[in-house]
Amino acid sequence: MSYKHGITTVEAATSMTTPIESGTVQVIIGVAPINLGNPGNVNKPVVIHNFAEFVKEFGYVDASEWGKYSLCRAAYMNFGVFNNSPIVFINVLDPQNSAHIKADNNEDISVSTTAETVATLPNTTVLSSIVVTSGGATLNEGTDYSVEVSDAGVISVTFPPMTASTKVQVAYTTLKPSEVTATDIIGVGTVGAEKGIGAVRKVFPKTGLVPSLILAPGWSHNKTVAVKLQSTATKINGSFKAMAIVDLNCDTVTNYTDVREAKAKFIVEANTIVCWPKIKVDDDTFTLSEAVAALMQSTDANNGDIPYSGPSNLSLKATAVVLEDGTELLLDEEQANEINAAGVLTAINNGVSFVAWGNNTSAYPNLTDVKDRYIMVRRMFIYFENSFINTYRQKVDNPMNSRLIESICDSENIKFNSLVARNIIAGGKIQYIESENPTTDLLNGRLKLHTYYAPFTPAEHIENTVEYDVEALKGALGG
Repeated sequence: MSYKHGITTVEAATSMTTPIESGTVQVIIGVAPINLGNPGNVNKPVVIHNFAEFVKEFGYVDASEWGKYSLCRAAYMNFGVFNNSPIVFINVLDPQNSAHIKADNNEDISVSTTAETVATLPNTTVLSSIVVTSGGATLNEGTDYSVEVSDAGVISVTFPPMTASTKVQVAYTTLKPSEVTATDIIGVGTVGAEKGIGAVRKVFPKTGLVPSLILAPGWSHNKTVAVKLQSTATKINGSFKAMAIVDLNCDTVTNYTDVREAKAKFIVEANTIVCWPKIKVDDDTFTLSEAVAALMQSTDANNGDIPYSGPSNLSLKATAVVLEDGTELLLDEEQANEINAAGVLTAINNGVSFVAWGNNTSAYPNLTDVKDRYIMVRRMFIYFENSFINTYRQKVDNPMNSRLIESICDSENIKFNSLVARNIIAGGKIQYIESENPTTDLLNGRLKLHTYYAPFTPAEHIENTVEYDVEALKGALGG
């Protein structure tokens, strides 16, 4: 390091807007440049509240490398575009996995006798693997050389002037993000050692947060990945539910007329949202799944963390709708409606901004039950059920007497009345029905309550009949 004397200034990267904390929790599975962050953050959920925390824990690269590092793209969408927080990230790129690394990298560097020598290493270099030798002797970091990582992810090794011109050898291991596969994203379910999507199980026990939305942007167009996301969202920790958000392949599905057939072969489930195609925000391309998930969390935060409003017709903050190769799509409402009719959410320009467009879960048109069809209704059912479980978990194993039943029913009915008064739901009530609780069940410690619940459906189509007023014309002409 050079000798410093005097006064200097240092420019810091522009800070992002402080995120808005939300009760909605995204869990995003993907790939991060973990060598630039905490190398231990592999296949485990990490709660991140802002962009600086993400960089510290997972590292960061600019948009030119987002194709390799999907979590960096998702982090920018959430912290840079929508100001969301918290987000749970699960990285699968593993410096301990031999398939994910290249260990035999070596460079010879000539060190100057008169000035500092700075060598730049690949930004995939695992910092702990760097070994510097000279003449067979191992040099010491901190005294013989220093290693620094810039805000842009540039890794440099700096040598002070040496007494005699010499060469040093730098050996290091690099990560190979290109070797991450769909199998890594899916992971394994070995209890205590779950990986990839399997690690979603760890979110609640580790953080106390209940996953609301789970996604693997950049990977979920793979049907096997999408199916794993869907099945995981159906039941988490044996009781909780979530929504999975996935993408159709924008490389093979290139026309809106192909969407119906492609989706029918892809995934048809009530707790899944299928998206097509992609969007751009200025020069950067994003999957529609990560944009829609970010939009939903932001909307929920503005609605008191109650997901009673769907994403449709809300701004994605996008500047274009595109395919995988960057081809811009100019979808109109009629074409977008055909996509919606297949149970797929898309994006259009509504004349003011680019918005998400579609209210149907992937279950539609196969399932038309209102609780399975509409995104906002499905999410409100999940919201209520998860909230009920979390709220009354503490009452499990209490004496099953009238006081217990009344306390649960009274508390929930007060909540329902409040939601109705605020026009958040159309109605709701919870009851103990004697006929649904036979003596045999009561003797076995089983209590059943019955909830009647009606979230609002979307005003998906508004029709106005316009008729010529003949009497008005007569009146105007004095007839």
